[in-house]
Amino acid sequence: KLKSNPIARKVKLADLKHNSDVTRKDTFTEKDKLRNEKYSKAIEFLRKKGQKIASKRQDRDAKEGCVLSGVTADGKTAAIVVVNCETDFVAKNADFIAFTKSILDKALEVLPANADELKQLEINGRKIADQLTDQMGKIGEKIDLGYYEKVTSANSFAYTHMGNRLATIVGF
Repeated sequence: KLKSNPIARKVKLADLKHNSDVTRKDTFTEKDKLRNEKYSKAIEFLRKKGQKIASKRQDRDAKEGCVLSGVTADGKTAAIVVVNCETDFVAKNADFIAFTKSILDKALEVLPANADELKQLEINGRKIADQLTDQMGKIGEKIDLGYYEKVTSANSFAYTHMGNRLATIVGF
């Protein structure tokens, strides 16, 4: 129960959408300002809660996951991304797959040299490393960027097998 924090207890998905709508406005009514402050505090509370869960899960094994590969529009660079989790139930979740796809898309856009550089890139204004922590808090499992590699050549190809458990990239 979240009775210890009255702000977090009242946060609903519609309220978070309202918060994002409010923050895009240039002028606020006093009521909108007050709501925005409350929701910002609630979002911060939920992020801290996710960080606590993440710190408790660091020693766990994340052996399942989602493996995706793709090619840039010009066909010269292919990349593969593996986001690990603890159970196959999470690995098959549509939201988890979409999260992995967003990381792959960013990797194909920027083409970082390694996984550490990839974790420092931002998607929707937040670093991928922070979003991994947020996912741990949301899902309750250890989530980690397990692997990233890219290949650049005259012709590059990517294949992801059904189920998102196997993928390969080739360049020649």
